Amino acid sequence: MQKINDEELKSLRAKHPRGVVVLNVTTESGEVAGQFAFKKIGRVEYAQFRSATKQGSMRGGGTGEEEQQLARSLLVWPEDKAVFDALRDDAPAVVTAFGLELLADADAGFSVDRDPR
Repeated sequence: MQKINDEELKSLRAKHPRGVVVLNVTTESGEVAGQFAFKKIGRVEYAQFRSATKQGSMRGGGTGEEEQQLARSLLVWPEDKAVFDALRDDAPAVVTAFGLELLADADAGFSVDRDPR
């Protein structure tokens, strides 16, 4: 796996003004084995994810890969998605974790709570 350099990251951030998230793949010993860069999740991607999960639940269960599909759709580096697909085949839980991490950004730092009045 590869690691993104500063020039590539700067270029991606210019291309994606909402932001870019770099997620590390680490080994059991804590060493960074590789990196993947994703554009931040937006309304369209979030709606597509929710639609996929709702359709799956209506059919009695989804594919189990909705988070992985979300991560793949947001992937901006490496450009060759075959690298991502190979990781998905070898370590599907890691790719699912990518999706979950990217979904966590869908709140844009806000939360909702009930006013007690």
